[in-house]
Amino acid sequence: MFSMNNYYSDSHAGFFGSPAYFLIVFLLTVVGYVIVSFFLSVLFKKMGIEGWKAWVPVYSNWTFLEAAGIPGWYALFALAGIIPIIGFIGSLVTAVFTVIAAYKIGRGFQKGGEWAVLYFFLPLIWIIILAYNSAPFNRSLALSGGYGNPYQAPGRQTPPYYSTGNPRTPPVAPQSGYAAPVSNPGPTDPSHNPNPAESSTEPPRV
Repeated sequence: MFSMNNYYSDSHAGFFGSPAYFLIVFLLTVVGYVIVSFFLSVLFKKMGIEGWKAWVPVYSNWTFLEAAGIPGWYALFALAGIIPIIGFIGSLVTAVFTVIAAYKIGRGFQKGGEWAVLYFFLPLIWIIILAYNSAPFNRSLALSGGYGNPYQAPGRQTPPYYSTGNPRTPPVAPQSGYAAPVSNPGPTDPSHNPNPAESSTEPPRV
């Protein structure tokens, strides 16, 4: 017996398996990738990175990780997504390090840890805000005191920065304590001679 439920079930199954459905999914994927790559290229340029790297699949994430001082080849774990079970672990590892990179890059824009949460849920919004925000990118702040930082300066304190991102030279603080006393021989010292001209040896007078 024919029913409307069977009709809708058959029509839905036919649509999701049709070439039109895959074409729509493909077009939406391409449009989404273009939008993300465009704003990511703007962010890369602001960070001093060539914008074309944002348009290359996998390599864009590689560059994103390296900008935070994390080895870029970690992005290759995402390629394991085609392998069952193992692929999920690889994608998860890449996602974790990408969020860490977003936290460190956000710190380079003088943003707090809550911005990493924003990236986790809304990465496109995170990219757009940082790409067009007035705050300059400071690579020293992004790389300081974190994972995989090959350029980490000694110490944990971060020096103040100008609006251009260049570090100031911190003032040299005086050393604590007292200076060692300077030896100043007095007149009772036989080696003390206030007149160096009289130090020359003269022949004895007869």
